[in-house]
Amino acid sequence: MRRLWAAIASAVVAIGVLTGCAAEPFPQVIVRDFLLAWQDERYRAAASYTTGDRQTVTDGLRDAAAQLGADGMEFGLGRIRQQSDSATARFTVQVDLMEGTGPQWSYQGRVSLRRVNGVWKILWSPSVIHPGLGPGQRLAVATDVPRREPILDTAGRPLVRPTPVVTVGVRPGAQPQTSRAVHTLARLTRLDGDHALALIRSAPDNTFVPLVTLERSAYRRLRPALAKVEGLRFHKGQLPLAPAPKFADALLGRVGPATKESLRDIGTPYRVGDNVGLSGLQLAFQRSLGGTPDTKVVAQGPDGRAEKVLQRWPGKPAKPVRTTIDRRIQAAAEKALADVSHPASLVAVEASSGKVLAAANRHPPSNSAFTGRYPPGSVFQLVSSAALLRTGLTVDARIPCPPQRIVGGEVFRNSSGSPELSAPAFRASFATSCTTAFVGLARRLPAAELSSTARLLGVGESWSLPVDAFTGSLPPPRSDAQKAAYMIGEGPVRVSPLTMALAAGAIDSGTWRPPELVTDPSTGSPARAKGGHRLPEQQARALRALMRSSVKAGTADAADLPGSRVYGLAGAATEGSGPTEKTYDWFVGFRGDIAFALVLHGEGVDEPQRFQVAADGGIAEGAAAEIAARFLQGSPKGAGR
Repeated sequence: MRRLWAAIASAVVAIGVLTGCAAEPFPQVIVRDFLLAWQDERYRAAASYTTGDRQTVTDGLRDAAAQLGADGMEFGLGRIRQQSDSATARFTVQVDLMEGTGPQWSYQGRVSLRRVNGVWKILWSPSVIHPGLGPGQRLAVATDVPRREPILDTAGRPLVRPTPVVTVGVRPGAQPQTSRAVHTLARLTRLDGDHALALIRSAPDNTFVPLVTLERSAYRRLRPALAKVEGLRFHKGQLPLAPAPKFADALLGRVGPATKESLRDIGTPYRVGDNVGLSGLQLAFQRSLGGTPDTKVVAQGPDGRAEKVLQRWPGKPAKPVRTTIDRRIQAAAEKALADVSHPASLVAVEASSGKVLAAANRHPPSNSAFTGRYPPGSVFQLVSSAALLRTGLTVDARIPCPPQRIVGGEVFRNSSGSPELSAPAFRASFATSCTTAFVGLARRLPAAELSSTARLLGVGESWSLPVDAFTGSLPPPRSDAQKAAYMIGEGPVRVSPLTMALAAGAIDSGTWRPPELVTDPSTGSPARAKGGHRLPEQQARALRALMRSSVKAGTADAADLPGSRVYGLAGAATEGSGPTEKTYDWFVGFRGDIAFALVLHGEGVDEPQRFQVAADGGIAEGAAAEIAARFLQGSPKGAGR
């Protein structure tokens, strides 16, 4: 508005200098005041500057804003030519269409003026609103939404299933029937009724305006109530919306009707009621999977059929998104967690590339396989062992393993049931997760060495995916006791299952690589462009030997499968204390080129369940290793190297 005032003020001053004071306002002033009143939605005041019937002009300006779904209009005054008692003025218009969810429309306007009885007036006709608008015509905004494309697995097959849907909408018609129908629909479906009405007013006549798309099951529940609403129309169809039940659903995400809130994240040019991604990859790749609508502003005749296109914004076709998910391995992960009653997550990666092969989540509504921030407990001994090996420790070194040890004034004890070993070889302490052996070795390990080794294995490393993920954190230890706690994954150390799967992949292949989830379209990850971290071969070989010993004769022996070389480490962790204490059971390992990590966690469990609950209500020790075996039994043996 300030720009408009400034432009007109300078024009008026210039004319005043040339011609002196005048008894009546100049044409510039009339056009200025008309545009300002129009911009401020003072339509009746704007009408007073025209030759038209005041009510007709008021209705015409108000209706035009409604027909465009205008979320504000801005005007700029251009050149004015005056010749005796007539004049012409040009101006610019900017309109945010469809209540700000559509494109911005900019066009040049033009008005003619005439001085009648000493008073300048704008000659009214519909062309004042837009030069292409003729008598009896109205403005409308038409959109054509592309058909949504699916998310694909690594072989190019859809990971989402065709979902039967019913699209509920209306045909723009006489009020108040449409208004009542929309507000009733809004009460039943949480649709934004006022916004939907604005979209209907801007739509061309005689077109179907979709308001909300319901999955068939939701439609059946609402059908008795919807059938009573006069004016609603129903279109049946299928869309690739939802993943198969419990098949990577937290990762793939959901599709549903857009709301004003969800559109703030997605942005234009989508509208309330459009099917858009609401979570996961469906949200991250909304513009690829959903394309963008073809939008046009038209001048429509009284019969609602003849159209003149005033402006068009071509949309983009929808394209499928190809992921690295392996359907067979994902199915094995889902099956392994199928009867787990606690929250659980499992993620598998291709060790030689970092490609994510599977991500399964049980009970958490979010993708905890990527985003979980869990204490790793004794499986963090993979990191501390790698750091110790870098300092020259050998797997055959004799390390005391007393029942308890005090470090920095804090008492550390071996878990109940741990074998009593006086001074076993380091490989035995690793295999049995001897807490006191590892905390005792903390003194020979500088804090910086532990931190740099964690980075070497990807903990806290800088990488990103198109969906949320946690890379891990290892704050600098504040004391000797805390550094000792870090050796066994206690204290503020936090990791995600994905973090630990990538660490296992680094030990398997000898190189840590950042994860990759989507291959088309390319996400251009800077971390992948930079490459990975190479582990010294001697240390990688020693770590593989340690993990094999844990599966053969240690805490992870439940994962040992006949005829299959499985490498891994099982461990437990706790968080909190008393009634709020949480228990975590981990397995981290690999077979062939498949590296994976899984975690179970829970609290306050009353009844024992197979694989995950001990008699005292906690998670049974070794449960994760048993589930790891189930996962490997269901995975293709030929996968990877």
